[in-house]
Amino acid sequence: MNMPSFNGLDIEVIDGTARITIERTFNEDQKRDQWSQFIVTALSAQNVTHLEVDLGKCPIISSTVIAGLVHLYDFTNKSLGRKVTLRHCTQHLKSILDMMKLADFFDFVGIFERN
Repeated sequence: MNMPSFNGLDIEVIDGTARITIERTFNEDQKRDQWSQFIVTALSAQNVTHLEVDLGKCPIISSTVIAGLVHLYDFTNKSLGRKVTLRHCTQHLKSILDMMKLADFFDFVGIFERN
């Protein structure tokens, strides 16, 4: 799925799993409330059973990206009864999510000490 208006963000659906990759170049800019809604809208029209977000190419994320991840969790929890899988996030991000009481929204796979 091509999303040209969001530089550094890619989404693909393979065998029911939506895989979102957020890269270092991702900049939600003036569309900070739109990127996660775009994903929710796009995935609602497909047969998705699981959602994964790969942060391995994005060592630092903004608070609006965290808000978008929570939005994606709301979607998967309500429509799929599942958490979002975060792949390759840093231990620092996991600690931030723990501190914010948001870590339970996610399954963590392949946590990096640092990128």
